[in-house]
Amino acid sequence: MPDSLRRQERNRGAHPVGMNPLFPAESRRAFSGMRSYMMQVHFPPAPGDHGFTVVDHVKLFRNKSEYRFEGRIHQQIMEPIQRTGGMISRSSLYVVHSGYDYSTEGQQKKRERDMPLLLLDIEERPRHPFPWWNLGMTRFHLREFSEALPALERSLSLCTSRESLRRKIYAQMVGCYVDMGEMASARSRAEAGLKEFPGDPEILFRTANIYRALGDLERAAQTYRTLLTGSETGLIDSLDDHAPERFGRKARDPSLPEGWRRRVVGRAYVR
Repeated sequence: MPDSLRRQERNRGAHPVGMNPLFPAESRRAFSGMRSYMMQVHFPPAPGDHGFTVVDHVKLFRNKSEYRFEGRIHQQIMEPIQRTGGMISRSSLYVVHSGYDYSTEGQQKKRERDMPLLLLDIEERPRHPFPWWNLGMTRFHLREFSEALPALERSLSLCTSRESLRRKIYAQMVGCYVDMGEMASARSRAEAGLKEFPGDPEILFRTANIYRALGDLERAAQTYRTLLTGSETGLIDSLDDHAPERFGRKARDPSLPEGWRRRVVGRAYVR
C-alpha cells in the first residue's frame, strides 16, 4: 500500500470512542472538556531477553477534521492536537504492543522499509526536529553511533526550549558517546542536559553512571540521591533500552546497597 494511502487509512481509523467503563467516572464526566488521552504502550522483550520498553502515546482523541496523523514514519497526532489548543490528560490504562518481530529477517525488512521513509520525511520537513530525531534514534539502535550523533545534534538545534523531545535527545547523545567509549564527551553532554533539565530522571541516571565510571564517586552519589529524592515525574517519556544490562547495569552493581539498587532500577524503568 502506498504511504499516502496508508496514512489516509490510519486517519480514517481516528473515530470517536464512546464512554468506556474502564475509565473512572470522573474521567468520563471530564471527557467533554478533554480532547485526548495519553497512555503507556508496553513493548515486551525479545525471546530470551529481559526488561521492557515503555512509550507514552496519545491513544484516544476526538474525531475532529484537524486531527490527522503527521509524518512519513512514526506518525504523530499530538502536535495537531496541541496546535488547536487541545488538552491532553493521562490515563492509567496501558496498551501492550505484542507480536513485534525480533527475528533477524524481520529486523532486516524493517530497516529496508524504514530508512527510505526516514530520509523522505527529512526531505519533506527539513526544519522539523522529529524526523531528525527519528533518524538519530534509528542509527543509535543500529549501533551506528557516529552517524546518529549529527542527526541528534540537528534535531536538538531545531527544538524549541519547551519541547519535551530535548530531554530524550540529550540522553540519547550521552548514550552514543558512552557506547563509543568517549566518556569526556558523554560527561559534557550529560552536564549540559542537566543544566537545562536538572530533574530529568534519565539524564540524572546516565550522568551518575558516568561519574561513577570516571571515578568521581562523591559526585556520582550526589546525583543518585537527586535521582531518588528530587527527580521529576509525569513527563512525556519513553524508556527505550530493552535490557537492564544496558540501562541499569550500574544501578545493579553489587557494591551498592540492595535497597538503593532496587529503588534506582525501579525509578529507571517504571515512572
